[in-house]
Amino acid sequence: MVNEMDSPYGRYDIPPGLYLFMIIWLVLGFLGIVEMFGFGAVANFAHLGGLISGIIFAVVYKFFPLNWSN
Repeated sequence: MVNEMDSPYGRYDIPPGLYLFMIIWLVLGFLGIVEMFGFGAVANFAHLGGLISGIIFAVVYKFFPLNWSN
């Protein structure tokens, strides 16, 4: 998400609205609304951990890029 919005190249071509939908769905999962409508229990903390670790990885990758040339 961080690199996708900052890059002039569309790596995944994911619309920005889909990112917003995923965040809202995560919040609804924490509130129990997703389970109330019959979608089942979701591993919310696992998804939140993946989101946070992905954002940390993207920020580290952005500010400390690897130099593969010798």
